[in-house]
Amino acid sequence: MVVWALIGMVALLVAVAVSPVTVRFLLEMQGMEGHIFLEIRYLIWLKYRRRIALKSSGQSREPASRVVASSSPETPDRVQIGVGLVGELFKKTHTVTHQIRNLWPAVKRLLRKITVREYAWHTDIGLLDAPDTAILCGSAWAAVSGLTGALTRLFQFAELPRLAVHPTFHRVVFSTRLSCIATLRLGKAIYAGLSLMWLLKRGGAHGGTSDSVADADGYGES
Repeated sequence: MVVWALIGMVALLVAVAVSPVTVRFLLEMQGMEGHIFLEIRYLIWLKYRRRIALKSSGQSREPASRVVASSSPETPDRVQIGVGLVGELFKKTHTVTHQIRNLWPAVKRLLRKITVREYAWHTDIGLLDAPDTAILCGSAWAAVSGLTGALTRLFQFAELPRLAVHPTFHRVVFSTRLSCIATLRLGKAIYAGLSLMWLLKRGGAHGGTSDSVADADGYGES
């Protein structure tokens, strides 16, 4: 019985290690409103779903003149406190930036193990004036292609991204739809998560070793 129990545990661990995690991401915007849909499937039958609505607040702010009129004049004490807060914020920002720089090779290795199976981004843009529409579409193409190019250097893409920016002349239009499907082996995700936790516990002091950088710059899975 003990042998069969051990065999069962080993089989379960192997199944968990090779089981894929599938992430589906969808962003849809119409004007200033839209939604984000996220679905994560793992261990075949388990899944997590989340839908986030994106809406414009529509709240009006007070005029700047009223805010200035109601504020009290600065005193030397308040100026000194403000300088101290800025200095403390700068120190914290420097510390966080240093930790992120040390942890980045390990994070990049994890991202390279994620395979993007599908990536499609379609945008429709239009203004009343045709030249303005052309300029805006060109800017949108630059932003979409630049962001997608950065993602291709972080993740592995199983197929070429499908990008499109359609101009709509003489009409104010803005809509965009970004859909993405990515997969990752659960065992690799657990191992990478434990590695990051170990680096965080050590303060990220050894996060930027030479072997980590070499693995991070590779395009194949380790």
